[in-house]
Amino acid sequence: MCVVEDRREPWPAHPPRMQALARLPIFLAPSRMAAAVAELDLGAAAAGRARRDIAISPQVSIYVTDDPGAARDRERPHIAFYIGGMGVFYHQYMRRIGFGAEADRVREAFQARDRERAAKLVPDEMVDAMTIVGSPQQCRDQIQRFFDAGVQEVRLVFNEPNQDAYLKALRAVAPRG
Repeated sequence: MCVVEDRREPWPAHPPRMQALARLPIFLAPSRMAAAVAELDLGAAAAGRARRDIAISPQVSIYVTDDPGAARDRERPHIAFYIGGMGVFYHQYMRRIGFGAEADRVREAFQARDRERAAKLVPDEMVDAMTIVGSPQQCRDQIQRFFDAGVQEVRLVFNEPNQDAYLKALRAVAPRG
């Protein structure tokens, strides 16, 4: 889930009101933000607000690794679960951002209770569009793409197996200076 913050009122003054203002999916894809921004604009307008009053802060999975293929394979079941097992919102969202046929196949497999096949049907392009994967420098560059696309804050989810791996990955992408 992306956290949407109303800058005019301190958090958490009116959480239900802020949630009604706009809601963005967890899988924000910087290269495909038009659909999410259009929804955000509609929500803001319905609440009598402007987009400048809203901070976009997506939650993004990150894998700092020298094996992008393995990282993608770790992320596929997560994406498949949301497309196939979390109602229709994420399936429809994937269709709106250009992954219609892929999302249909994933959902169909997931609904048939073939979760392994559903995960395998999540293409690299889908994972790469909404997940940060690669070397420390590649990850920093991908984080920057979110900011370049208009995001004000990125909430990183380090999917590491233990605390040592988590801290190593965190240190590897931490800002320098």
